[in-house]
Amino acid sequence: MPTVFWWPLAAAILHIVEEFVFPGGFPDWDRRYRSSYKASITPRLHVIMNGILLLVCVGVGFAGPTRQNVASWLTVAALLASNAVFHLVGAIRTRSYSPGMATGLLLYVPMAVYGFPHFLGTGQASTGTALAAAALGGSYHLWSSLAHARRARRAARALVAAGVVIASCLLSSPIWAVASSPDRAAAMIETFLGWAVEGRTLPSDPPAPTPALPHRSCGGRLDPEHLPATIYVAWQLSAEAQHASCNWKYDVASRHATPLTPAESAEVAQRIVAGTIPQEERAFFHSVPKSDGRLVVTAGYCWGAATGTFAFRADGPVLVGELAVHGY
Repeated sequence: MPTVFWWPLAAAILHIVEEFVFPGGFPDWDRRYRSSYKASITPRLHVIMNGILLLVCVGVGFAGPTRQNVASWLTVAALLASNAVFHLVGAIRTRSYSPGMATGLLLYVPMAVYGFPHFLGTGQASTGTALAAAALGGSYHLWSSLAHARRARRAARALVAAGVVIASCLLSSPIWAVASSPDRAAAMIETFLGWAVEGRTLPSDPPAPTPALPHRSCGGRLDPEHLPATIYVAWQLSAEAQHASCNWKYDVASRHATPLTPAESAEVAQRIVAGTIPQEERAFFHSVPKSDGRLVVTAGYCWGAATGTFAFRADGPVLVGELAVHGY
């Protein structure tokens, strides 16, 4: 699983340690800095809001390289970067050290500076997604201040309630529904490409013959005796991005799928632009999680595509019902 998706959690933990443990003292500093809100700046508020932040960061880490989770990563990164700005501005205004400023400037800001160009450059996020994430995450301290501004204690309760609602929405969103998505992605890629490339049968319930994938030969370019060594996969990328980038790779010999590292993604994107990765070495996947834990998957290879619903069992994904295949 790409480690970049765990960066927000690691950075947030170190930041919280700086604020409350070593050197600590953030609550007292915050009450001096925002003295008009000090009645609402309580230990309970800090525990709940930081707990929600860590839960969200854990969800982002587990969800891995999906299109929805990249948007979540960018939103969290923008929120954390805005927190670093809050610390810096507060330190300047109070002419005192703001506990949390060091990790904010050394971890939060570089993470956002790296992450936004990276995900835009690899096609895993559109410009609209990046702008929306920046606006949403970057506005945290604005609506936080508005919540504090009047009737401080009541506003704080409302802020906590809002945070709980936001966390509940995140927990019930596709981000958490695909918390095991790297495992599911690998299993789906391995199962589908074993069928599409090697002609193996898809496991199904009830057992049934698997229809052939249209244009499986890639216009005669796929030699069954000399299969590609690697197939590069666009998993959950937008329609535009999947034509210019990939985020997974499938090793045909070992029948094993793994996520691409950021460096590998950038290299593959350059090769796609240069035209050195042929059609028979690329595949795409889109999936929609269902409330019962199944996954509706549409996958394409060469000029054929298939859509089906898969249940996940101990021995891997199993097709439930019919597989719809078509050529394009």
